[in-house]
Amino acid sequence: MEAKAITELKGLIIPDHTVMEEHSIVVKGDVIVGNYAELGYGLIADMIVAGEHVKINGNLISQNDVRIDMWSEIQGEVRTKSDAYLGEFVKISGKLFASGNLDVGNNVKINGGYEVKGWLVVRKPLPVVMFIFLYLMALLQFGSKEEVEKALDELFSEDTSDNKLMSIPNRAKIDLDTIRANTRAIIGSHCRLLGNFRSRSMFMGNHVTLFGSIRTSGDYNHWQGMHYPRESLFNQGKSKSRAEQQNTWKNNGIFNRSP
Repeated sequence: MEAKAITELKGLIIPDHTVMEEHSIVVKGDVIVGNYAELGYGLIADMIVAGEHVKINGNLISQNDVRIDMWSEIQGEVRTKSDAYLGEFVKISGKLFASGNLDVGNNVKINGGYEVKGWLVVRKPLPVVMFIFLYLMALLQFGSKEEVEKALDELFSEDTSDNKLMSIPNRAKIDLDTIRANTRAIIGSHCRLLGNFRSRSMFMGNHVTLFGSIRTSGDYNHWQGMHYPRESLFNQGKSKSRAEQQNTWKNNGIFNRSP
């Protein structure tokens, strides 16, 4: 089983109540990032799993484990209330904080240093694909068939109403200007998103606020209640720098939170 099979089967999935803030994507659930993906945001989630050669420009904040596969780069801090697993040649520009154990491979660079309350083990951590495989095997051995089917449904289901997993496919790109994936895209309900969507097809739930545009090569379907104020946010398709785009968001009150 390959990482590509996992992420490509699922495509780009953004679960219910996901919010894109100025510097982070806040998810009420877990996040799986496919190989070679590039994120212009940090991530705040229950658990964060990143594949190989992933680039993330922001902090990673997780309530549970953080797993980063080899050759990935994090431009920010990594914080977890559980364990952290770093593959070989991973680079972290900021500091790493782990309330549990830190398991690292060879040639890992953490420029800001680290604070670990548990054990520090230097070895080659378990690859992300093997972690998911062993997780399913454990369910088969100690659980029931129904529990395994439920776990597979959460990983591969297109039902956005109950899905709490954010899946970012291989080679996807998400930044202030663009949300691009060469796969289908499934967006849950009650989300607040920024950027121009580019995907093969799209299904969007209800009560979604999108500051951007949508372009697909296939079908596009959405429920009622979508707020789509694109006309005031983009300058006739001209590209903007990150700083220019942030100023645009701020001028339109996107980053202003309600009291």
